Amino acid sequence: AALAETNIAAPAVPVIANVRAAPVIEPEEIRQLLVEQITARVRWRESMIWLADNDAGNLVELGSGKWIWNAQASCQSVELCRLRCPKTQ
Repeated sequence: AALAETNIAAPAVPVIANVRAAPVIEPEEIRQLLVEQITARVRWRESMIWLADNDAGNLVELGSGKWIWNAQASCQSVELCRLRCPKTQ
């Protein structure tokens, strides 16, 4: 219900949907894929391959964890920068 009420604007750059491993730009499609991402298989490796094949160049990981940083080995041609956030108490 909350997602249905949330305004989702068209992104300035395509969003790579992990459930499709493909770019998405339409707000309603992004909304649908956010729902699917909760229950569907995440296609991390395929998403990284798409980014590398399409010259994405650099990725930025935001958050206190380092999951993406550790998983970067699956795609050596994409450069990753981490911006760490303080852990919440």
